[in-house]
Amino acid sequence: MEEQIALLRAMASAECHLEILTETQEELFWRGASTALYGSPAQPPELLAKVGVPPTAMVPWLESLTNLLPHPLARFHAGSGIGTLRLEGEGGEMERVQALRSHCHQVGGYLTLHLARPQIKTAIDVWDYQGKALGLMGKVKAEFDPQGRLSPGRFVGGL
Repeated sequence: MEEQIALLRAMASAECHLEILTETQEELFWRGASTALYGSPAQPPELLAKVGVPPTAMVPWLESLTNLLPHPLARFHAGSGIGTLRLEGEGGEMERVQALRSHCHQVGGYLTLHLARPQIKTAIDVWDYQGKALGLMGKVKAEFDPQGRLSPGRFVGGL
């Protein structure tokens, strides 16, 4: 453990603050981070998105994110490049979502909306699917839902 702490201290830049937490402090930190990102059942965020970017592009992508959002709140997994981004602000939600999607697409990523007001979900494709499997997905859905009764139009590509 001491060797890992020493390695982290050596890697941390001058702007970073490194603090060793007790088990209780760590639990409180992660609980607070989750509440800040996901809100609470009584007060969920206005917009919450799942974002995926290539792991090699994640750090520069996050650094440039402040050009689009003044105070971004996000949590990413360094190994996969997949994370959650809270989009708060005053108005312009659709423009922000489109700008962030474009920002993701520039590095080969995606942005899927998890939480958003109904007006936004009906105006924007929540999935941001850019793959080539829609035909196959349609066939699978038709096999399991031949009458098209299960959430029609709510899945990827309007399936």
